[in-house]
Amino acid sequence: MKDILLVSTLSFVLIFLGVFYVMGFISFGPPVAKDAEKVTADPSVLKAEMASISSERDALEKKRHEIQLMMNDLQVKERLLDTEKQKVTDMLNKIEEISGKFDKEESQKIMKLAKLYESMKPADAAKIASSLNMKLLTAIVASMKEKQAAKMLSAMPPQKAAEISKRLGLGVKK
Repeated sequence: MKDILLVSTLSFVLIFLGVFYVMGFISFGPPVAKDAEKVTADPSVLKAEMASISSERDALEKKRHEIQLMMNDLQVKERLLDTEKQKVTDMLNKIEEISGKFDKEESQKIMKLAKLYESMKPADAAKIASSLNMKLLTAIVASMKEKQAAKMLSAMPPQKAAEISKRLGLGVKK
């Protein structure tokens, strides 16, 4: 039974292959060009095609060379940019360092002035302090002990004391 089924299936496949071969759907052997004009062995046509391919290759090579030059230029510019970026970073670090030193020195000077004004009589300290600019005076009062600052403020002209109080309350140092 198995043999009959196998022979029947094999016969069916061979018959269909034969029908497809006769109809031209399949072929055995090397492919045949359907359009005889496409396949030519004319030397002038081949030379023209080779010249066209060669010119395209030359154009592509030129473009590749231009791209390589642009990439090299870009790498040089990137290195220059990195160098400049490092210089700017170094300068910013120096500025921050100098600024930190300046702020520290200024803070120390203000603390010394605050101690000096604290050691004076409030009325005398108020007379002298009234002639200072608001920024410096506010910083000095902020650095003083509260009791001493209150006594000095009470001895100052009311408008000046009010402005200092306002600046201290708002946290303004200007």
